[in-house]
Amino acid sequence: DMSETNSSADSRPELRCFVPYFQPVFNYDTGEMVGAEVLTRHLKTDGSIEGPASFIESFEKSGFIYEMDRHIWNLACMHLSRWRKDGYPIRSLSVNVSRRDLYHEDIAVYLRNLLDRYGLDRESLHLEITETAFSENNGQLVNVLEGLKSDGFKVEMDDFGSGYSSLCSLKDIPVEVLKMDSGFLSATDKSHRCGSIITSIIQMAHAIDMQVIAEGVETKRQADFLKSVGCLKMQGYYFSRPVPAEEFEHLIEKEKEQSK
Repeated sequence: DMSETNSSADSRPELRCFVPYFQPVFNYDTGEMVGAEVLTRHLKTDGSIEGPASFIESFEKSGFIYEMDRHIWNLACMHLSRWRKDGYPIRSLSVNVSRRDLYHEDIAVYLRNLLDRYGLDRESLHLEITETAFSENNGQLVNVLEGLKSDGFKVEMDDFGSGYSSLCSLKDIPVEVLKMDSGFLSATDKSHRCGSIITSIIQMAHAIDMQVIAEGVETKRQADFLKSVGCLKMQGYYFSRPVPAEEFEHLIEKEKEQSK
């Protein structure tokens, strides 16, 4: 019955309404842009724009998440390959990967083919998995990530520190970069406990050969503190909010001019 299939198709969001926004990551010491995170935005018919908080959970439940994520990865690679050809100094993009995506057996093949199609190397695309995905302590998940890592993909753990991080689990998972939530480095922290926690996370990560990127950096004070404790890579509103592709292009245009 055609009418039924049509109505179920109509209830699915349209992929073209989901677009990538880009938030640059800077080396605070050199001022150089070292990459960017790709974030999904939903352009609604009324002209408003929604962030992932409003749709991720329902898409993970319905399974639509894998379709949407592949759509965003595709657009990210398309932009990156064009920027590279145009000589913009952008090394890599980090894309978000839902834990639900990792249960699809074709994910590694899909990502490899995607990069090949756009003539990009494995280093070009970093895969960000949120910390909560690892809390399931799932052997299958770790196997998939091991496979992606041995394929040459760099795996980053997103939102580290926002959940109940199990430091012990870090020894067992194939993650090379911790993206640390520095939002709790607030000016109201009179006891300096937050600063001490962040310092120890950075020291620990470096001791086990992990890089750290601080997310959510909003003030110069936060950035200076992070630099003083050895974390140089940062992203957040202090540097730039997530912006659409055209606006991001202006940012990398500036980088290109400065690097001459």
